Amino acid sequence: MKSLVLFDIGRVLVTLDFSQFYTRLSRVSSLAPAIVEQRLTGTGYMQTLDSGRDDLYRATVRRALELDSKVSDAYLDSAYLSLHTGPNTDVVDLKARVMQTTAVGLLSNSHRMVRSHIEDRWPGTLRVNGPSAFSDKLQTLKPYQGIYESIASTAERIVFIDDLPENLVYPATMLRWHCIRYSALLPDAPVPPQLRTMSQYQEAHDAATLEQCMRKAGIVLT
Repeated sequence: MKSLVLFDIGRVLVTLDFSQFYTRLSRVSSLAPAIVEQRLTGTGYMQTLDSGRDDLYRATVRRALELDSKVSDAYLDSAYLSLHTGPNTDVVDLKARVMQTTAVGLLSNSHRMVRSHIEDRWPGTLRVNGPSAFSDKLQTLKPYQGIYESIASTAERIVFIDDLPENLVYPATMLRWHCIRYSALLPDAPVPPQLRTMSQYQEAHDAATLEQCMRKAGIVLT
């Protein structure tokens, strides 16, 4: 395969609102949403779910919020799903255009139930025509090298789009991928200095500049 464009999911193809998650948990914990957020911060609940450890995610949330045993696993799962608030339509539409000329895949820290939820509610949001790499299947998370290495040999040229600068350091510096930080939904994340000086690193603040960045990286769009 000559070229492959890899999209992240959260804050690239899909919008996120963590307040939805905290609000739902506040209803069963007797804690204000801000206190729910405070108690969950630093527990690693999201990383455990993204790595496929469903039971550990639920146990972590239960312990942090001192939840009653009557709160079901299904409720905890639905609370997490609620933070995925819809497709980032402009980028999803751009992905569809890229697929007309180039292989497209996903590279994401995500759980299968999240991907199913997104596709059930907003069909086509995650549709691709090339290989993908998911943390729950590989049991390794960005920014660790294993998730990138799992897909590195599938194409001669890889363009990777992510919202978090730290997730772009390894593929840009070690694998020489063309890396694009999509900042529209997370504008204030700090960018490591070594990325800013690399020719294969670019930044896009909306779908139009994302398209420009992909063209600069050699991706042909109709």
